[in-house]
Amino acid sequence: MIDVREKQELRDRIKEVLRSVSSVENRRASILVTKNVLNSEAWKSCPVVLSFVSINGELDTSMLIQIGLDQGKIVGVPRTAGSYMTFHRIRKLAFPGETGLTGVREPTSAHPAVEPGQELKFPEIAHRPEYATRDTPLSLVVVPGLAFDRRGNRLGRGGGAYDRYLARYNDKVVTIGVCLERQIVDAVPVGKQDIGVSYIATENGLYTTREL
Repeated sequence: MIDVREKQELRDRIKEVLRSVSSVENRRASILVTKNVLNSEAWKSCPVVLSFVSINGELDTSMLIQIGLDQGKIVGVPRTAGSYMTFHRIRKLAFPGETGLTGVREPTSAHPAVEPGQELKFPEIAHRPEYATRDTPLSLVVVPGLAFDRRGNRLGRGGGAYDRYLARYNDKVVTIGVCLERQIVDAVPVGKQDIGVSYIATENGLYTTREL
C-alpha cells in the first residue's frame, strides 16, 4: 500500500528544489528540453502533439507548442472538469480560452476535441496513407511532473488528472515526461492508479525509461 505521506514528502522536497531555480536557469533548461523533444523519433513520427500549458515554475512549453503549430501538427492542450481532462485543438499559441481552476489558460469547449485513436477524423492526417495504415500511436503526449524515476514512474501534483487520462489512452499514445535533471529521483512511490511515461526529456538529453 502506498504511503500518502511519502508522496507528499517527495512533493514538498521537489518543490523546495524548484524554488531555487532562477528564471534564467529555467529558460535555458526549457530551450534544451525543447530541443531534446524535437530530436526524438516520437516527435518526428507523430502528427499529433498533446502538451500541457506551463505555469510559473514549470518548464516552458510555449516553444514546443509553437513549433508544433509551425510544422503543421495537430496540437492540443488540456481542458479540465474537476479531475477529468480532455485535449482540444488550438491553431495559435495565443488561443482564445478561459482560465481554469488551477489558473492555467484552457481552450473552451468550442475547440475541437483531440482524442487518441481517433486522429483520422482530421483531414490533414486521413489524407496521408502512411498514417491511415500505421499500427503505432499517432499522438505524442508531453507530460508534466514534479518527479520521475528511472523506470518512468511519475509524481504529479496530486490531482490525478494525467493518471486518469493515460489510463484511458495509454496504449494509443507515446508519452514523454519533461523535467529538470534534478527532478529525477531514485524511486517514485506509486500505486496501481499511477501511470508512468515511456521517455523522459531533461536539459541533458532524452532517455527511454530503461536507459536512464
